[in-house]
Amino acid sequence: MDDTTELIRVLAQQVVTLVKQSLRTHVTPQRATSMAWIETALRDVLRQVGAEALGQLLSGSPSTPVAELACACGARCIINARGPRRC
Repeated sequence: MDDTTELIRVLAQQVVTLVKQSLRTHVTPQRATSMAWIETALRDVLRQVGAEALGQLLSGSPSTPVAELACACGARCIINARGPRRC
């Protein structure tokens, strides 16, 4: 198992934990939980995680798009609309 697969597994487990916590507060003997509610709760958690991740990424980015990036080979890579070109 590579590092990315392991990271995805760990992150998925954390999302499941958040949804289970939400279920504990929602489910009572008088109120049943449907698959639709569980799906909605999961989507809500994923939306919140995505918004937080995007905010963290953007908070560290420059105010203007980068036109060039340093490459591992030491050259400068030009960035265009489709992403970095090969050096």
